[in-house]
Amino acid sequence: GFAMNWKAGLMVVILVMISHLYNAIFKQKGVWGSISLPLGIGLLSIFGSLAVSGGIPALTWYAFGSIFLFDFGTHIVTTFKDIERDRDLGVVTTPIQIGIRPSLALSGIATVGAFFLALMPLLEGEIGWEYTIWLALALIITGITRVPLMIRPNERNGYLALKGAMTGSISFFPALAAAMMPIWVSAITILPLILISWLLLQRSKQEV
Repeated sequence: GFAMNWKAGLMVVILVMISHLYNAIFKQKGVWGSISLPLGIGLLSIFGSLAVSGGIPALTWYAFGSIFLFDFGTHIVTTFKDIERDRDLGVVTTPIQIGIRPSLALSGIATVGAFFLALMPLLEGEIGWEYTIWLALALIITGITRVPLMIRPNERNGYLALKGAMTGSISFFPALAAAMMPIWVSAITILPLILISWLLLQRSKQEV
């Protein structure tokens, strides 16, 4: 990181620190775990911008905010797949800490906020509409796999939400970056990854 520029190097230090704090402390601290991991993932977009240009354009801030909110909502729902085991082991996740329904509401608000924030560059006329194809795909995947959990919160639906989150994020995370490239380039990058991810998740056991 420092070989690129001091800002990128500093961001590497921050990312490593967040990773260690999450694994050592925040992972079993409920809401703090749901905040810290998405924060680190969102900051990767900041690091990429600093490494390439040494600055942070407005589009990168939109990417950071939307990715953080999307992954925050995702982190909450993915803990449902092990909620009974976590409760028996004394592991504190967000649903266990603040309750199932409040957690689902918080996750839903964050996810809606993520999509709204990702649309802001389009609404402000900064970029074209093409990237919304990937936002729409992420919305469809997320909606189909998360609604059952909202209706009936249990481990089975939590695992379905996990699969949807992992595949939906492949479409959502690079969406704003895809606005800077031809649609066919983003398509041959994103679509195969979604397919491979879903197939691997279908073959895996529920304890992923």
